[in-house]
Amino acid sequence: MTLKMILLNAINVYRKNFSKLFVPLLIMQLAMLLPLMFFTMPGTVNVARALLVTFSSYSQTGQGVSGVVYVVVFILLILLFLSPLIVSNTVYVIDKDYDNERVSLKQSLGFGKKNYFKMLKSYFAVIAMAMPVFFVVWLMLYGMFVNGFDIMALTVLDIFFIVVSVILVLLFVLGTVFVPYIIVREKRSGFSAAWLSFKYVYKGNFLNTLGRLAFAGAIVLGLVLIINWLSQLPFGELFDLYLRDPLLALQEPLMLFAIVLSIIAIFLVAFIMPFWYAFSYNTYRGVLLDLERKNKSGWEEDNDIIF
Repeated sequence: MTLKMILLNAINVYRKNFSKLFVPLLIMQLAMLLPLMFFTMPGTVNVARALLVTFSSYSQTGQGVSGVVYVVVFILLILLFLSPLIVSNTVYVIDKDYDNERVSLKQSLGFGKKNYFKMLKSYFAVIAMAMPVFFVVWLMLYGMFVNGFDIMALTVLDIFFIVVSVILVLLFVLGTVFVPYIIVREKRSGFSAAWLSFKYVYKGNFLNTLGRLAFAGAIVLGLVLIINWLSQLPFGELFDLYLRDPLLALQEPLMLFAIVLSIIAIFLVAFIMPFWYAFSYNTYRGVLLDLERKNKSGWEEDNDIIF
């Protein structure tokens, strides 16, 4: 499939199944970001900023990175125990639409519930596979943070290690993109689904797959960053005050508007997310078609040789 076909298919799937894709993902966004927003600072509408803000705030108050650890644990608990249900629902709706079958929200959530432990098992398999990667990254980067991170003190070797670490993490994440679709479509789970995802990503036309996923990722990430920036733009001084004195900042009348605008931003972020699933699912099906064509072509060539 061409990039244009994948894009049109993704938009069409989202348009036909808007409520079944948007509502569950909105629930997950609210469950994760609303508590996170008030725990870190009003106006935080994405996880990355929440971690940075928490790190900054707790460092300034002398509590180190313990606050960041709490935020990470909270995020992981939500992702591990709510995400399998929501992602299964989302992928099921998209998969059935691909086969021209319509399902209700009740049916898709029912499938998500039934498929819950397969998805959860696969999440833990991916985490287990990530451990060696993150251990290597930790070995390369640990020395830069022992005495406090100073960007001006980085050596050429430090920069090299940072670049290599980023590439390793991105390549690993890219290899796991198709895991939810393999679980739902091919009834695999655990390490089997994870390894198969890596195979599809790297055995096929890797650059083509990378380009398509990067295209969708850039759109989604770019819009999320813009929404986050716009939602916080009018309240920069208020958020700075929050870092210094949270109780005083919460007494400011403008803080109510900041919170309302942040909640609106969460809705907008949830509105964007189904596009990623619809687009990457169609990319996955395109990879399957390409591999099927290659296998068929190879089989025909073998038969030509035999006969």
